[in-house]
Amino acid sequence: MEQKPGRSLLSHGQPLLVTVGIAVVGGLAAWALDWSSGTYFAIGVLATAAGGYLVTRQMIGESAPSRSEVVLSEANAPAEMDAIGLAQGPVLVALVGHSRSGKTQIADWVAEHHPDWARASFGKYVLAEAKERGLPEGERDLTDKLGGDLLSELGPKGFVEHVLADAELPSAKGLLLVDDVYHEPVWEALQEQWGNAIAVRVKGREGDTAEESALDRAAAKLINDVHPVLEISGTDGPDSESSGRDLIAKVEAQLGVAG
Repeated sequence: MEQKPGRSLLSHGQPLLVTVGIAVVGGLAAWALDWSSGTYFAIGVLATAAGGYLVTRQMIGESAPSRSEVVLSEANAPAEMDAIGLAQGPVLVALVGHSRSGKTQIADWVAEHHPDWARASFGKYVLAEAKERGLPEGERDLTDKLGGDLLSELGPKGFVEHVLADAELPSAKGLLLVDDVYHEPVWEALQEQWGNAIAVRVKGREGDTAEESALDRAAAKLINDVHPVLEISGTDGPDSESSGRDLIAKVEAQLGVAG
C-alpha cells in the first residue's frame, strides 16, 4: 500500500509572501531607527528580504521527504513487477514433489507460454553437470546421486547460487519458477536468497505414496516439514498444459493477482 509523505510546513507557493512580510517588518524597523534617512529603509528591506527568502526555502527543504524516504507505490513500481501484476515484490515459486511427477515438464510449459516468469531448474543443472562429467545419459540413479553429491560439495547456499547463475536470470527480480526442489536445506537457501517464496506440491499419479529412492525420501520429508500452501496434479508429459494452467491460476489467486 502506498505511504504518502507528511504535508510540508510551507508549500512551494508561500516563500514569496513570507519573504515580503519579513522584508516589510525589517524595513520599518530600520526606518524607525532613523526617520530622516530612506537609505536605512532600503538597506533593511533588501537585507531582510534576502535573509527571509533563504530561511523560508530552508524550512521547505527540511520538511520535504528525501528520495530515500519515498516509498514506491503500485503506480511507480518497476516495469518488471507491473508486467506480472506483482506489487508486493519478487516472488519465487518452487515445484516440490517426488521424482517423475512431471515438475520439469510443467515448468517447461509455463516458461514457453509465460515469458514473464523467469525459470531455473535444479534437474537441468544436474543433467548438464552429469554430461560434463561424462556420466552415461539416461542413468537416473547416477544423476540422482550426482545431485546429492553436488549438494554436499557446494552446500545448500552454493548449490542454489550455481543453479540460479546457470539459469541467467534477469537482473530485476520478478517472478521466478524453480523446479526439482527435493531437499529441505535447498528450499531454505532459496527462501534466504529470494525472499518471498511459495512451495507448490506436484502430486504424482499415485499420490506420491512411493518412496523408491533417497531423492524421493528427501522430497517426502520436505513436503511433510514445509506443508506446501498450493498443490497441483502431476503429469506424464502430454498433460503439462492442464497442470501448467492450474499452477498459474493458483499462484495468481494466492498472490491476489487479477486474472
